[in-house]
Amino acid sequence: MAWLGTGLVLGTVLSVVFVLRRLEGDDFGIGLLALAPSRGVWQLLLVMAVIVAATMFVRDWDRLNPDPDGRVNSTFFVFLGTVLAILLFVMWIELPRASFTFTARVFDEPYGVSPDEVGHWGLSVPLLVGIVLLLASRRWPRTSPWKWWTVPFAVGTALALLADPAVRALSEYVPTEHAFLVRVPAESAPYPGSVSQPGWEWQAPGETTVLRVERGPQGPVIAITDGLVGLDGRTGEELWSYRRPSGSVSTAVQAGADRAHVVLYSEPASPRSRDAVADSLRSGRVIVLDTATGEVVEEFDRALEDPGDSFVRVLPEHTAWVRGRNSSLHLEVRGVNGEESLWRFSVPTGKDDMEEGMVCGAERAELYTDGSGRNVLLRVDQILVGYKCADPDDFDDEWQAQELLDTRDERFSARLLSLDPRTGAQNWHRAWDGPVRALYLDDGGPALNEGAGPVITVAGLSDQGTVVLDAADGSDVMAVAGEEEGPSRSVVHADTGGAVVSASEEAWVDQEREDWDQVFHRFDTSGEVSGVVRLPAGEWAGERPSASAYRGPAVVLAGGVALPFRDAADPDPGGTPSLLAAPFKDTDSGPGQATGGASLLAGVAEHWEEPERGFEEEPRPTAVLVPGAVVSYTTHVGERVYGWQP
Repeated sequence: MAWLGTGLVLGTVLSVVFVLRRLEGDDFGIGLLALAPSRGVWQLLLVMAVIVAATMFVRDWDRLNPDPDGRVNSTFFVFLGTVLAILLFVMWIELPRASFTFTARVFDEPYGVSPDEVGHWGLSVPLLVGIVLLLASRRWPRTSPWKWWTVPFAVGTALALLADPAVRALSEYVPTEHAFLVRVPAESAPYPGSVSQPGWEWQAPGETTVLRVERGPQGPVIAITDGLVGLDGRTGEELWSYRRPSGSVSTAVQAGADRAHVVLYSEPASPRSRDAVADSLRSGRVIVLDTATGEVVEEFDRALEDPGDSFVRVLPEHTAWVRGRNSSLHLEVRGVNGEESLWRFSVPTGKDDMEEGMVCGAERAELYTDGSGRNVLLRVDQILVGYKCADPDDFDDEWQAQELLDTRDERFSARLLSLDPRTGAQNWHRAWDGPVRALYLDDGGPALNEGAGPVITVAGLSDQGTVVLDAADGSDVMAVAGEEEGPSRSVVHADTGGAVVSASEEAWVDQEREDWDQVFHRFDTSGEVSGVVRLPAGEWAGERPSASAYRGPAVVLAGGVALPFRDAADPDPGGTPSLLAAPFKDTDSGPGQATGGASLLAGVAEHWEEPERGFEEEPRPTAVLVPGAVVSYTTHVGERVYGWQP
């Protein structure tokens, strides 16, 4: 027992070399022995192991077979007991308590693994066990006869060397809970045309919270803090789930896609990027799930380099990198693991053969979390790129043309190109005369009108307002003109059967505050208004001037509009997730008057502490239209998802 313990102690000395070699890489060398605050823990462990091991051998060298029959004197226990006490104190103070899922639960800390901290565990554990074995043996180890001590000593040394990889494997092991459907349901529920009552309520398991909800093939796909859950939109029943309780995960789900990505990693996530898209691109083990059944479709390791100033988004089967700089736009599509480059596309600043000698460029590229943005739109079935071109003969020189790319110069014409995500091949191409500064591209959403198909909306064409294009071939569906005087207008939803446009109209002004009515007009493809919804701010704000900050984007249904908001009348942090639903009417109810038939749907009051997060992660009420229901929730802090139905 004593020599087994001595082997563990001496093996710790050798293990320091291998651990430092792994952690320091090319910086490994004798200079690491110099005192430094960042090296304090492992240097102290090394010194303790050297002192104990040296004492064992020096004691045996001075007195051959000391105390061969009876117990040693009290100095043996005082010496090792003191070392053990110091070691336990160091471990309690310095070692991380969240390196393992079970310790994270015990100490109620978020699980997260740091490679150097795990290395400290790998050095501390064998040293601790070795000292305990020496104390339990109650005698100094003896080097004679050699055949009795070499085997336990070698075993102890080997165990100490294996401690580091064993601890790393244990720290990165997190139990996974996975439930899935054996086969896809025969058919999904249709989208509801209106909502007027609660249909179901789902609560996040354990202490998890809801990060976001996306539209899946059978209902909502819910991203919670430890994984994904798929629900039936009609009943709220859990169809499948992939969770990693106590583990670190990030997820990437695209609305309407048949694939979802769960990234498993052990290193702690940045508090600010808990729901950021970039967090789902971190290196780790990627699990690709079927969003209809929850089955694992693919599994692989991903190691991505720093995207730098690029926008990076995960598509169901690809990873898109978008970068815009100095009037040029570059797009690269890689495999889903982010390593293999499949194809590239660039809009250069000079003469472009694709445009037959025209000078082409883009002001810049921007992407939002849903894949839409300035000059770029990422869809499941196609990638759209917008840019501008001009005849160089219309300018004094080519450099003047490049300098004017970010202006509304009428000599520039707009271009929109649809590319196949798999091959980069061109699907269709559109062009418009200037003036134009930049194209703002967005997805119209799911098709709601009977027999209609999906569309793409293009804003930024100054003389045409917002143009609605058929996603299949790029042909014109309709145009929504802007208003030079009056409220700004934006397309909330569109398909090949028409569009719904939102406008904020000032209802009244007093000395205390300003409120605006939210007005929604439904247009058919001829441009005629076929329905209107008016929701005054007082309907959701009441007497609270800041209540507009608690309102989320509206959701359009075939027969009306649903507006999510958070009733925060309670002075404590939190609120009641609510939904204001109203049907389309033939006539406008007038300023300050809610549309007839509007109904207020309220959930259960929730309380939480407002976390310190980035702007993109502010808790906000949100609603999503899914097969079978309109679901509403509060991002990042809410624990419930509500399914509202007709």
